[in-house]
Amino acid sequence: MLQKWTLFVIRKRLVILLLWIFILAIGALSSAGLDSRLSASVSIPNSASSRANQILSRDFDENIEGTFTVVDYFHQASAMQISTLETKIKAASQIIPGSYIAESKAIGGTLFSNINTPLSLSRASKYTEPFRAALKKSGVPGALVTGPPAVESDVTPVLNNDLHRGELMGVVISLAILI
Repeated sequence: MLQKWTLFVIRKRLVILLLWIFILAIGALSSAGLDSRLSASVSIPNSASSRANQILSRDFDENIEGTFTVVDYFHQASAMQISTLETKIKAASQIIPGSYIAESKAIGGTLFSNINTPLSLSRASKYTEPFRAALKKSGVPGALVTGPPAVESDVTPVLNNDLHRGELMGVVISLAILI
């Protein structure tokens, strides 16, 4: 059976090669619009966490996907120094449209400030680097910026690079198998 299949493939190799080229072309054309259909979101539609996010947004004016968290360490700061630090963080956050400090807590030498925004995850992530630069310019150079938008901003380039490498390897291996 295998021998008959091999002989068939050898005899019809031009037809099979054209078929594979056709399939490759259809795949390339189909994948051209794929990026616009992909979503970068931390919530899964119709899940319990998605419903909780809707409640937080509606009743508490919190946008989980668009919230940055600023973490800054200090040593033996007075209440006035902590207030000054909060003011600097607030000033730096003005670079993000519609942002405001939702909560700020100083605990054991660490100041945590949640910066709430009305932006979606993908839009908020574009403000990560400008926000970090604004914090340095405002006099908070050691502040760390995290939260869903910052993670999205930091991880996306790495994931895209890995994806492109994987696609390239897949195409090379597929061509080698076809040849």
